Amino acid sequence: MINKSIVFLGGDKRQLFAANAFAEMGFTVYLSGFDKLESNGDLIITDIYTGIVNSDIIVFPVTGIKDRIIPCYFSNKELRLSDELLELLKNRIVFSGKSQSIKNISKEIKIYDYLDREEFAVANALATAEGAVQVAMEEYEGLISNSRCLVTGYGRIGRILSSILNSLNAKVTVSTEKPDHFEYIIATGNKPIKTNKITGLNNYDIVFNTVPALIIDKKVLENSSPNVLIIDLASLPGGVDFEAAKKLNISAIHALSLPGKCSPKAAGEIITKTILNMLKEEFS
Repeated sequence: MINKSIVFLGGDKRQLFAANAFAEMGFTVYLSGFDKLESNGDLIITDIYTGIVNSDIIVFPVTGIKDRIIPCYFSNKELRLSDELLELLKNRIVFSGKSQSIKNISKEIKIYDYLDREEFAVANALATAEGAVQVAMEEYEGLISNSRCLVTGYGRIGRILSSILNSLNAKVTVSTEKPDHFEYIIATGNKPIKTNKITGLNNYDIVFNTVPALIIDKKVLENSSPNVLIIDLASLPGGVDFEAAKKLNISAIHALSLPGKCSPKAAGEIITKTILNMLKEEFS
C-alpha cells in the first residue's frame, strides 16, 4: 500500500508548484535541493537521504539528471546520487523526465517517465507555444499582428503555435515534410511549405523553429534578412546554426524550457496531473 508521502529532488519552479499542489491534496511533501527557500509552508525541506527514506514516491526534474548530479535551482549545494541512494530507489516509485539519464546509471530502478505521456506532451506544448509568443513580443520591435511568421515543424508545438499566431492576425507559414499535413495547415488558415524548400528567411519577420535538427544552417542564414528574429524551441543542440547567426548579426534565441520560465505554475500543474494519472493507473 502506498502512503501519501512524496519527495521532489531538485528542479526549478515547476517542481515547487507541483510540490505545493501535492501538499494541498494531503500528501506529506519533502523537498531536497531547495534550501534557498525562505518560506516553505507545508513543505518539508530536508537533505536527499532523509527525503528518499521517508517517501514512497520520488520525483526527479523534467530535465532528468546528468552524471549523477540532480539540477537544483534553489540550492548552492550539489545534489548527487550515491550508490547508497540508488539502492534505496529500487524500493520506491520513481518518476522522472528523461528517464534514460537514470537508467544509464542503474537498470534495476523502475522509472515512470512523465515526459512520455501524451497528456503531459500536449499540455506542455501549449505552455511552450504561449511562452514562444511571449518571447517574440519581448524581442520583436513590431506587432505580432500582420507580422510575417514562419513556424518550422508541425508537431504538437508547431500546430498549437501556428494556431495562436493565426489568432493574433499574423501571416503564418508552416513548414513540414509530410504531405498529409498540408491540408491541415491550409484548413487552419495558414500557408504550407516543405521544410527542405526553405533556402532563406528574407520573407519573414519572425521564425519559430520546433524541429530538433539543423535546418536553419549557415547557407539559409546567409540568404536571410539581418532583421529577422529567430526563436529556436527545439531541444539541444537545436535547429539553428547559432555561431553563423552571430557572425551575420542575426538575432537568434535558443528558448529552452519555456514552461518553467514563462508559466511555472501551469507547468507544475501539468506535472501533478500527469503523475496522479500514472499513479491511479498503476497502483489503483
